[in-house]
Amino acid sequence: MSLEGLTVRTAELNRLLPWAEIDHLVLYQPPPVLAGKRMPSPLLLLVPAPGSTLDVPLTHRSPLDDRPCLLLLEVHDVREKTDQVADALARYGGSRFTDHRQLVRQRFDSARFPVEARGYDRAAVDALVQKGREALRSEDFLGRLGAKAEVELALAELPLVAHGYDRVRVDAFLRDLSAALGRFEEGEEESG
Repeated sequence: MSLEGLTVRTAELNRLLPWAEIDHLVLYQPPPVLAGKRMPSPLLLLVPAPGSTLDVPLTHRSPLDDRPCLLLLEVHDVREKTDQVADALARYGGSRFTDHRQLVRQRFDSARFPVEARGYDRAAVDALVQKGREALRSEDFLGRLGAKAEVELALAELPLVAHGYDRVRVDAFLRDLSAALGRFEEGEEESG
């Protein structure tokens, strides 16, 4: 990575790609799947700029807008930690770079629920949301799955109180939080 562009080394490509040929770089954390023993590696995806001379198959889709993109690397394949990679990409890529992990975290950091005459216990909801937020920041696979299970269980068991949080909004938020914490792939068996 330099001021001129990004040196790309994949099976199909080995050259300096000028910034003008890069529309966007996205650091994306795939959600955990039941079949894996650890959190999947974050992925660095490249969306080529219109008119780019990049002539390789675009095998992935951007989590931002579903445009075709190229998988540049799995972050676990480099020595640097994910946050260090993100910092370098932000420094050199500028507005061309999005850390999708931050977008997901921000979405769940700003939860505000209206209060209604009879709603969910505010302390119970706040504690559950906080646990989910902490799990989203973690790369601990089992911790995320545990938080996901707690959220799903709570959807059926949150206590009702006078002057509690709006049930419809909390339910929708918790379903989204559960989805962000992970997904279980049907048909996959745990490999061991």
